[in-house]
Amino acid sequence: MPELPSGVEPDAGPGRGTGEPASPESSPESSPESGPAAGVSGTVVDFDDVKGFGTVRGDDGLDRFFHCTAIADGTRTIAVGAAVRYDVVAGRLGRYEAAGLRPA
Repeated sequence: MPELPSGVEPDAGPGRGTGEPASPESSPESSPESGPAAGVSGTVVDFDDVKGFGTVRGDDGLDRFFHCTAIADGTRTIAVGAAVRYDVVAGRLGRYEAAGLRPA
């Protein structure tokens, strides 16, 4: 096993032990497809009132799942085609989801 620079632990971060900082492009916080983001704009493209879940498409073109409990005003329903703002959060199933849906 090669020696690591002083103060760097194996698998210590984005550089995987190289001591290099993460570039902004590889940081999960800066990538809407792989990390949390606040205040994303989009449109509701699907919503099932019976099941209580739907999909919102962000202005970046990415689709995000949401549950009716993620609607900020507490109504538990939202119209398809509605313009919304939302936050991207880590979901329970290992994917990122829309939360805090509110009118744009």
